[in-house]
Amino acid sequence: MSIKNNNPENSIIVEGLWNVGKTSIAQSYCEKFGYTLLSEPMHTHQDEVPAIKDIDLWYIDQHKKRADLLRDSKKVFSERSILSSFAFLYALDRPLPDKNLINYLGDIIQKNTILIVYMRSEKLVVPKKDINSKVYSEDIQNILENPKASLRYENWYNDILPREYGISPLVVNVTEQEGISRSVTDMVNEINLVLKCNRIAQINVVCFARSQSNADDLQILVLKRNQQKGGFWQTITGGVHIGENLCNAAKREVMEEIGLFDDVRLFPAGLSYSFMGDDGYMLKEYVFGCEVSDPSKIQISDEHDSFEWMHPQKAVDRVAYENNKQAIDFVIKIR
Repeated sequence: MSIKNNNPENSIIVEGLWNVGKTSIAQSYCEKFGYTLLSEPMHTHQDEVPAIKDIDLWYIDQHKKRADLLRDSKKVFSERSILSSFAFLYALDRPLPDKNLINYLGDIIQKNTILIVYMRSEKLVVPKKDINSKVYSEDIQNILENPKASLRYENWYNDILPREYGISPLVVNVTEQEGISRSVTDMVNEINLVLKCNRIAQINVVCFARSQSNADDLQILVLKRNQQKGGFWQTITGGVHIGENLCNAAKREVMEEIGLFDDVRLFPAGLSYSFMGDDGYMLKEYVFGCEVSDPSKIQISDEHDSFEWMHPQKAVDRVAYENNKQAIDFVIKIR
């Protein structure tokens, strides 16, 4: 279920590597839509270096203070957050900060329905003059010039952040498939569309039940959508609202679509894929497994006409979309 947001005043946190246009997007929101800019902490040698020994700790302290500003304000556009420190240290294979820092920010994100935007470039281009003049610190240049480090940086946002913390960023591609840079206006329009539609991602919950006589004998739940919604068979799917934790979204959809809350064991499967959503922008769909202890308690919503419990292979054959087939297979393997 998706809830339209007719008067979006969500704060926005923009993340991403250097030289991908975060500042241009931030300026556009401040100039056109009246957002308050929360500039990122010092990050180049052009600024005064903090008078402390450990620059990493300085950044973490700055991000903690900025989180409090996000907690107490609306329509703030923040360049980076504590997520940047985690991604930075993960890319360099260094020890990560206390995970409670992300949990604290996560609570703020949920309470204030903050949109997280991760800007990525298919082909990162950093001006030679910036590299040669050592504008960036040695650590930053290591990430920018080392493909493995930059891949780890991106992996932090695309995989670890949603899987371990339940935070799903909106991924905005800075370049088209042909490698052409997108305009700031185009990217702002995409972000505004997401704000209006209030759908940041999608979840897919594969419910299964075990036979009382044989724990390895599984049945998969599939539901038939009503004719107004397509009339096809699927597992439980639904939209993730801006600021909503992925696990909370999965629990909500299970409750809304089959009426269960307590008698289930829900877990992230560690599988995701992307597709073009009905609202006209790319969505990531995150797969969850859900073990149901008492299949007889299911009560489907009016979004569906009927449901069946069936053998895994029959369920794979029954559902309409390839991603859904893949989700069932994956959950069965890791159950």
